[in-house]
Amino acid sequence: MFAAYHGMIEEVLAVSGMPDKLVHVHVGLAIYVIAQLILPTRRASFQALGVLLAAELFNEVMDRLYSGSWNWPDTWTDFIATMFWPVVLVLVGRHRRKRWNRVMQDRAGIESLLALPSNHHDIEAEGRSARPAGRALA
Repeated sequence: MFAAYHGMIEEVLAVSGMPDKLVHVHVGLAIYVIAQLILPTRRASFQALGVLLAAELFNEVMDRLYSGSWNWPDTWTDFIATMFWPVVLVLVGRHRRKRWNRVMQDRAGIESLLALPSNHHDIEAEGRSARPAGRALA
């Protein structure tokens, strides 16, 4: 079983024509993106990152079982190559979401202080006019 898995990995490397670490980068991003598309979560989800982590750990354990011992320098560089960009995407996505939420909270706070409607259509939907009382249309 381990030899078959290793053979499949070697075939992927041969067909791709890319170095081992670059294949880790591409496959890591592909697994992360596919997990994001399949899972019912928001962008930058830790769940999709967890799927990738499980796949990478499985791959490294299979490498270890095939070779008979850990090759720590190779294992760590494989892990970093696979996980780096998906982790960056999750961190950037989380940062942007927090920043956006903060902007929206600030906007809501300012609108409530000024007692201005956030959307003209909201007023019409409530049946009120956006014109101040006592003003006629020209």
